[in-house]
Amino acid sequence: MPMKTSLNPLIVLAAFFLIPIGLFAENDPLYEAIAHRNLGEVQRLVQSGASVDVVRVDGMESAPLAWACATGAFEIGHYLLEQGANPDGSASYDTALWWCAFQLNKGHDETDTVELSRAILNAGAQVDLLKQPINNGTALMAAAGNNSRALVDLLLQHGADRTLRDRNGKNAADRAQSAGHIEMANYLRGESNDDYRNSLIYAVRSNDLARVQAIVGSRNGAARALLINEVEAQSERTALHYAALEGNLEIATYLIDNGADINRASVGNYTPLITAAAFQKSTVARLLVDRGAELDVVQSSGCATGYTALLWAVTHGDYDLTAYLLAKGANPYASYNPLLTVVSTGQLARSPELAHNLVERHQVRPDQVVFGYLKSVVQAGPATYRDYPGYHDACRELLSYLTTRFPDIAALRARALAPVPEQNQIQASFEPLDVRTLRPR
Repeated sequence: MPMKTSLNPLIVLAAFFLIPIGLFAENDPLYEAIAHRNLGEVQRLVQSGASVDVVRVDGMESAPLAWACATGAFEIGHYLLEQGANPDGSASYDTALWWCAFQLNKGHDETDTVELSRAILNAGAQVDLLKQPINNGTALMAAAGNNSRALVDLLLQHGADRTLRDRNGKNAADRAQSAGHIEMANYLRGESNDDYRNSLIYAVRSNDLARVQAIVGSRNGAARALLINEVEAQSERTALHYAALEGNLEIATYLIDNGADINRASVGNYTPLITAAAFQKSTVARLLVDRGAELDVVQSSGCATGYTALLWAVTHGDYDLTAYLLAKGANPYASYNPLLTVVSTGQLARSPELAHNLVERHQVRPDQVVFGYLKSVVQAGPATYRDYPGYHDACRELLSYLTTRFPDIAALRARALAPVPEQNQIQASFEPLDVRTLRPR
């Protein structure tokens, strides 16, 4: 049975809260221009005297080049290099090269990423620079974790050390393996992929039902159960985790019918149900619920620490799955309030009816943190959220509705989010998105 976690909801929420109150009103103009990928404005600011190496341009100790890499502003990155920007991109935070590699999992173009990385290296960047005291790893580790063979090869060509380790003791191959990229891990270790390509997990990830049946059918009794529930090294995922990730209903059903442990949690307390919900595989998620999956397991690591399957469904705006989980007995307060997820991930602006449905159809009640967050947004004013059309108005309207609907809770003293020290230590792991980036659009 997965271990139940006792997480402080305030700390959990603050770990990835998406719209820091008051932040946007105080941003450096250069940050704003880079964040909007406005090359012309960046050029104007630099030509007017803005430093290309000013630290804390984003309020978090990044220099402009690092922020350009983090936001996928590739043209701006090349321009800043041409203007003499420090190719390492920061004096006290993660490097520009690391951000290029790390942000690949946000959908940034791999070719553009590799070309900017090449330019950064040619400008003299230190390929293995580790920022201290917080060691988030090297660019090679990030590239391996994102399964970019092109970037990994570029970094190796420039002398990247594959033996270096991050603060958790993992090297680049370990990072790849923890993310489920076994072929990349073996490549970095100089090992053959033959055994992996003959494995059950590989067959599942290839969506090859016939091969899955052949492998499972070659074992009987206890040996079959052991095979199906065999855990991947480091990640501790099973074949069922990958069936959930792929959204393959036939394979998931077959594995469960043949003894897969439906509640087996991987590192970080990711169950197959959390995996299915996180990767928007609602059909498999429903299967898992129907076959007895525990509904209220809480993630214990990753950028979405504290998430349950329900909170992932809310984050994706999947009301059908949200309603299904609640109807089957999911506890809306197992971690923290789903209404706060609606607000903080931007679903409020995209699907304002979601909050009303949670309240009216499922009797979800707001808490003091929800009221505190909404009040902070409203008090900050619409100008603070000018880049997110409709968001401020949606928060104001929801605050009015909840205040009328729950005057007793609204009258209580609002609770703010707890500050999070070392926020830059929090990193994604086996997640389809970084929820910290889901600002409302």
